[in-house]
Formats: sequence, C-alpha cells, structure tokens
Amino acid sequence: MTVPIWSMMFFALFGSYFVLSWLATILTGNGVEEGTALLATSLATLGGIVGALAPSVAMDRSRFGVAAAVLGPIATIASVSLLAWNLMVGASSIAVGALCFTLGFGAIGLAAALTSVAAQAHPTSVRATGIGWAFGVSRMGGLFAPALGGALLAANMASSMVLLLSAIPAAIAGILVGWCARTLRRATASGVSAAIEPSRPGDRVSG
Repeated sequence: MTVPIWSMMFFALFGSYFVLSWLATILTGNGVEEGTALLATSLATLGGIVGALAPSVAMDRSRFGVAAAVLGPIATIASVSLLAWNLMVGASSIAVGALCFTLGFGAIGLAAALTSVAAQAHPTSVRATGIGWAFGVSRMGGLFAPALGGALLAANMASSMVLLLSAIPAAIAGILVGWCARTLRRATASGVSAAIEPSRPGDRVSG
C-alpha cells in the first residue's frame, strides 16, 4: 500500500497547487476583473475548507468509507472543465465564483481528506510514521506543481489548457483512491489485520 498511498497524496497536492497557485493570473488573463479574480480565489480557499470537512464526515459515517474521497477528483474535473469553457465564452462573475468554490472544494478538499486514507492503511504501530512519510512525499508535488504551471504560462500556453491539464493529476489521484478503498475493503472482509488495521466505526481519524 505504501507506493499507491504516496502516489495518491503526491498527485492530489500536485493538482491542487498546479491550478490554485496561478488561478488569479489565469482569471485576469481571460478578462476577469482583478477584484473578481481575487474574490474567486478566496472562494476557492473557502471551498477547500468545506471540501476537507464534507468527504471526511462521509468517510467516517457512511457505508462508502474511504471511497467517499472520490468526491474530490469528480468535483475538480467537473469544475476545471466548466471553468475553462466559461472563460472562453465570457463567463459571468457569479459563474466564475461558483466554479472556483467547487474547484477548491475538490482540489484542496481531496488533499486534506486523504489523510484518513493513509491513516487507515497503516497499522497503529507505524501509523504516525506512515502518515509523516506520505505527507513528505505529497509536499514534493506541492513544490514542483507551481513551477510547472508557471513555466507553461510563460511559454504562452492557453490558460484554458492549463486549467484542463489540472484534471489529469486529479483523475490519477481518484483512480488511486478507488484502488486503495477496494484493497482496504477486501482486507477487512478477509480479516487481514496484521498488515492493515482499519479504524473502528467510532474512531475519528480524518480530522
């Protein structure tokens, strides 16, 4: 589970930093007023707060378990696609703000909620170490993503294409979330607790 967990968290944070670091620049470059762009960026951060809480509650209290984290990639892919299209046709300020909120919900929320997946994938004896290493690897994604986004914009790539490219790491993270959820469910069903020790229903691990 180590490599999939590391990859999942790497791509989640990579996708989040890739688009959100340059979101205001992308918006203003497509004719959105500076004040509206700054407000939309703030709404993306607010969406990230909501997005970190909602999937975590769903993972803790619903039958979907860690599979509920796929809400993040779905919201990210949908919002960047619609935002890119709206910017090309001339979106209203309300539409831009709503889509940026949804983008933050998916991208930032996914990166935060995956802590629960990492926690449930490690036995208690190594859980702190496992989560720490996973966080360290994910930060590498957060380090390189803004540089790549800036390089693409400096190379005069269309900002709508940069938005669409951010859906790729989100999709990869979503696939890995599904794989991890399936593996954890199979391990729980077969009673394999030596390698994987999921939290009991009453345990809160996603906060």
